[in-house]
Amino acid sequence: MVEFGEQLRRARENKGMTQQTLAEELFVARQSVSRWECGDRFPDLITTKKISEILDVSLDDLLSGKDMEKVVERNPVIENKIANSFMIILYAVVAFSYVLLFIKDFVLKPWEHEIQRIINHSYYYMLADDIARIICLLFIITILIMGLVHAIRGTLSSKKMGAIIMAFIIANIIPSLALNIMYLCDTHTNIENHLDFALGVILFNAIRLYIPMIIGAVLVYLFFIRKKDKIILPALLIVFCLWRIVSAIYMTVIFVINPDIYEKDPSHNSMMPVLDMLPTALIFGLVIYQVITLYKKRKAAVKNAE
Repeated sequence: MVEFGEQLRRARENKGMTQQTLAEELFVARQSVSRWECGDRFPDLITTKKISEILDVSLDDLLSGKDMEKVVERNPVIENKIANSFMIILYAVVAFSYVLLFIKDFVLKPWEHEIQRIINHSYYYMLADDIARIICLLFIITILIMGLVHAIRGTLSSKKMGAIIMAFIIANIIPSLALNIMYLCDTHTNIENHLDFALGVILFNAIRLYIPMIIGAVLVYLFFIRKKDKIILPALLIVFCLWRIVSAIYMTVIFVINPDIYEKDPSHNSMMPVLDMLPTALIFGLVIYQVITLYKKRKAAVKNAE
């Protein structure tokens, strides 16, 4: 079976058009046409329809069912220019918020006082928490910058998007999990009360946060990367994202009403206040839009292939 790139090249040559001429008709760069013909990239479905009209060939002649799937999976999830511009701004804002969070929590932190407090009270689990949060914050900043770069370049495919979302989800639970485990291992207080309290905190956080977040990461993997798109999967993924948005807004409101509440919580994770929660809500709102967009594109590809 002849693939899309070869079909496009033949149709263009039969029409007596150069790559530059076709590019001008489509209002794209000549390099884009070259990438299509080489099989490196695929035009979106709207552009493909324009190509079929310009070259006087049918979509069936240009695209096989397999090619239709490649169009969806290799192209950016969000191809609308306005929506993509919003996504670029969102990635930039969220990445910047995490940079500010890193500066606030670690660059400007009075480390001498903190280390002295840890030594005086034997709160060594807090040192492990600081290390875990530094690593995870830097990791989150890195993946957000990667998402920003791919969004600007127009290369944010479903697999890349899925990998970024999964990494973001997992990185957001590691500091809290590490803190709880280290607190469980800490033995500077009465061992019975300490174990009962620590186990209670871990169980509560597992039900409230860890298990739902792991399930969310699995859903993202199945939908974006494994391409499983039965209606139940995107529906569950949207429910998960709505839960994260509601949780983020709720935590933000609680923090605004009572900003001292986290300082009283021994399992406090400083990644949770306003600087983190609102951008998190925006990120998961974007994920919902991407899930709906990708689901529609996959269904359209299947329909056109039939």
